Amino acid sequence: MSTTIATMTNATANNMMMRFKASLLISLPTVAFGVPRHTRLHAFAEQQDLTQTVFPMGIGSVVGAVVGGLLVGFVPAAVLKVVLGAILIISAVRIFH
Repeated sequence: MSTTIATMTNATANNMMMRFKASLLISLPTVAFGVPRHTRLHAFAEQQDLTQTVFPMGIGSVVGAVVGGLLVGFVPAAVLKVVLGAILIISAVRIFH
């Protein structure tokens, strides 16, 4: 019995870690490739624009990936999708106002 519980616990931990890594593998390259492209297109008028955009995006990606990866084992996917959708909508409203 204890072997079964230990195996299930390890499987759950491994699954959560795999989801966390997958989330980071998606988020970080998005920021890493997006910033140079926007820089080449002269989307950043000044260096300050770049630092005020890159750092919050990078920090947000890492924090979001960590929190999402940890919650995915405990919170239904539908709830996480709604929360992510709300975050994206709030971000869009803030950008355009």
